[in-house]
Amino acid sequence: MEDPRPYVAILLFESSSPSPGYRPLYREDIALVYAEGHERAVERARAHGLAQECTVYNDLGEAITLRLIEVVDVNEPLDEDLGGGTADLYARHFYDLDAWRRVETSLDQ
Repeated sequence: MEDPRPYVAILLFESSSPSPGYRPLYREDIALVYAEGHERAVERARAHGLAQECTVYNDLGEAITLRLIEVVDVNEPLDEDLGGGTADLYARHFYDLDAWRRVETSLDQ
C-alpha cells in the first residue's frame, strides 16, 4: 500500500435559503487532503465537502443551507516540500481577465 501523499482539492459550495429575496452565495474552498493515490484523494475530498454540509439559522431566523456542489479539481501540490516555510499549492489558468474580475469578490473591498 502506498504512503499517503498530499493533494490539493478545489471544492465548490452553495449557500441557499427558501427565504424570499435570499440571493444564493457560492464559495470555493481549497483543501489539503492526504491520500494513497489520486482516486482516493478525490474520494476524501468529496467526503470532506459533504461533511461540511449543514443548515443553520441566521439572526433573522432564516434557514441557510450549505451544500457541496462539486469537487472541481484534485491535484498534487505544485511544490513537493510543504514544510519549507512557503509552498506553491495550486495554479489556475484563464483567458478572460474581465470575467475573473467579475467573480473575484475580494476586489470590491
